[in-house]
Amino acid sequence: MVKVDEIVAKWNAEHPDIQVSATKSDGKAAEMIKKLETDIKANNGPCLAQLGYGEVPEMFVKGMTEDVTEYAKEYEKNFAGAFSLMKVGETVVGLPQDTGPLVYYYNKAAFDELGISVPTTIDEFQAAAAKAAENGKYIAAFQPDEAQY
Repeated sequence: MVKVDEIVAKWNAEHPDIQVSATKSDGKAAEMIKKLETDIKANNGPCLAQLGYGEVPEMFVKGMTEDVTEYAKEYEKNFAGAFSLMKVGETVVGLPQDTGPLVYYYNKAAFDELGISVPTTIDEFQAAAAKAAENGKYIAAFQPDEAQY
């Protein structure tokens, strides 16, 4: 992954008339979103923000993203999997910078107790999550008030 500071330095070297700076948020994602929301409402928001894929829907729903579909489409074929995480419906709200190893760990005994098989598709995951929720359990790392299933 190219570090943001390196991207900024390259941009600034190539565009001396348009200089940018990077500000790092050391807090948790929720704290960063609150700061961005406050800054945007005060018309002091950044031109760009680096978000985790999980924050994209919340930022979109809160009206804190821009539709960049016309500018981003040319990159879709190169980054199909990660690119899809930057879309809400057919609206593209950003470009992926990187991906990390994504692993789903589960408690086999707990799944067996609930009669849930390991999901391999999003539909199976949603069905498993719904079945777990019916039994007062959650199969993802969400707080109970954040879970939809």
